[in-house]
Amino acid sequence: NWNVIEINGHKVEQIIDALNKANEIKDKPTIIIANTVKGNGIKHMANNPQWHGKAPHNLHIPLLIEELEGEYMIAPSIIAGEKENYEEKIKKVERGGADMIHLDVMDGIFVPNLTFLADTIKKLRPITNIPFDAHLMIEKPYDHIEEYINAGCDIITIHAETCDNEKFCYILEKVMSAGISLGIAINPQTELPEWTFSYLNDIDVIIVMSVNPGFSGQKFIPDITSKISKLNMTLKRKGYKGYIEADGGIDASTVQRVYDAGARIMVAGSAVFSNSDINTAILQLKHKTNVTLERNLLKKADENSTRKDWIIARKHILIPVANELGIEDELNRL
Repeated sequence: NWNVIEINGHKVEQIIDALNKANEIKDKPTIIIANTVKGNGIKHMANNPQWHGKAPHNLHIPLLIEELEGEYMIAPSIIAGEKENYEEKIKKVERGGADMIHLDVMDGIFVPNLTFLADTIKKLRPITNIPFDAHLMIEKPYDHIEEYINAGCDIITIHAETCDNEKFCYILEKVMSAGISLGIAINPQTELPEWTFSYLNDIDVIIVMSVNPGFSGQKFIPDITSKISKLNMTLKRKGYKGYIEADGGIDASTVQRVYDAGARIMVAGSAVFSNSDINTAILQLKHKTNVTLERNLLKKADENSTRKDWIIARKHILIPVANELGIEDELNRL
């Protein structure tokens, strides 16, 4: 008589959750079945028997690295849209394929709006094991950080405008001790402070606000694209391994711009919840991002003089985006 837990073995949060659950069962043994896909992360290789035990062409390796580095996440913000039950919103976006849940915590002081606080997050946590990405738009995060740790957040992001080096160190120690990821956010007019560069190995997420924080549904600030691009180049030079997250005004018309600039987590609120079909809204954001990813990979293939081989290997992946890439005739000839 075994306790059986079946999970997606590629999702770290599911592995952690399964181990925690297994630890709680004392009266019988537990088996964790972690389902994985060979070649996961490389679309034309994933679960494709043709590639099992076969090495890719040397000229394709830079493209494979670029694809792995180009993996992205869509994080719906549940404060957007109609004032419906947060629990129902989480269930809907989980069914729609959301990669994480973005939780906009506003205290009415740091920003003019007031949303929910740690107690609400704690009540929502049992609904799903999708990562909770808590964005603390609060005046004094260092006074409340333990509340959000105990609420079950997977990522806690604080604003650079609300802390200095000393306060950040205090928060970092608390968050890391709890095994939680830490992020730092900057408003549209704020540059990432110099002191943060000493902590890049410990910062998992850097949120660049693409609207002025406080209210959902605002228009994307166009200049933020170049800001993300410059920040991305700076972070790459410094060896940063975390994610840039774009938050504000992200929809089907802007998601490609921020992704191309270097963002790998895209927070979408109104673009998801103002759509009557949430599944379609999330799929559209992913489709637009995939178009940009495939375009970048084709550019890299051109640089490596391996375009034809790459398109042949990836033909079934390229068909859904061929029209937007302008390669329909090329695909038909191969």
